[in-house]
Formats: sequence, structure tokens, C-alpha cells
Amino acid sequence: MKGLLIKSEKGFTLIEIVIVIMVFAIIAGLSLTYFQSSQLSADLNKESTILVSNMRLVQGNAVSGNTIEPTSIHFDDISYTLFLGDTYNPLTITNELIELPSTVSLSGIALSGGENDLIFEGPAGETSTYGTLNIVSSALNKTIPINITEIGTINY
Repeated sequence: MKGLLIKSEKGFTLIEIVIVIMVFAIIAGLSLTYFQSSQLSADLNKESTILVSNMRLVQGNAVSGNTIEPTSIHFDDISYTLFLGDTYNPLTITNELIELPSTVSLSGIALSGGENDLIFEGPAGETSTYGTLNIVSSALNKTIPINITEIGTINY
């Protein structure tokens, strides 16, 4: 039986290679989905924090008496504007426009008086335009409500 040799072939079959490629593709797809979701969630949290910080800054300016006029914020769906006075004029050069990223928007703006302007007055930083608004990520189907009370407290 000296003439009988068993020849063993080493290597991978085509099916094994295809299975490995499919597993890597599935893992990459899941990772990308998780990364995108994480980025959208981070955008929403960051923008809500910045918005509330700007609201508190405007209120702080009213309390400190840095300006003679009330300090205010005008809300739109995709942006908000910091302005002086109790009437919003989009042409005023001292306005500071803050645009939201395309992944985030404002909705459900329900301030007393029916306007989109949040106006803080000194010396206590109170507001007669209290109410609620939402910062929304439609891609995540997630909403962060922001509540402003008559005494100027901002909760979110």
C-alpha cells in the first residue's frame, strides 16, 4: 500500500468566502446604523442644551440690567433669533440668528399671547410670554419638551 497517497487540499471554498463577506457586511451595516442613531441623538441633546443656555443667557441679561429694553427670543421651525425689545423685527442688525442643524427642528411653540416671542423683563427676569415648545428629531421620532414659567424658570 505504499503507492496509495492521500492528497489533502488546503484553502477556502467559495461558499466559505461568501459567508465571511456576508457576516462582515451585516456587522458593518449594524455599526453604521448605530453610529447614525447615536449622532442624531447627540445632535438633539446638544441643540436642546444650547437652546436652553441661550434662553437662560437672555433671561440673565434682563435680570442684570445690561440693557434698557427687554431681552427676547423669536422662535421659528428651523432657527431662533436673540433680539432686544418686545417686538421682533427680522431686519434689526443687532439680532443674533441661530440656525438649527437639518436633523433638529422646533415645534409645538405655544407661548402665551399666541406669538413666537419669549420676552424676559427685568429686574426679576419674569416673562408674560411663558409656555412650551419642543425640540424635535423626526429621524429618531424623539421630542424634548421645554417649559417656561411665568417667573422665568426654564425646565427641560
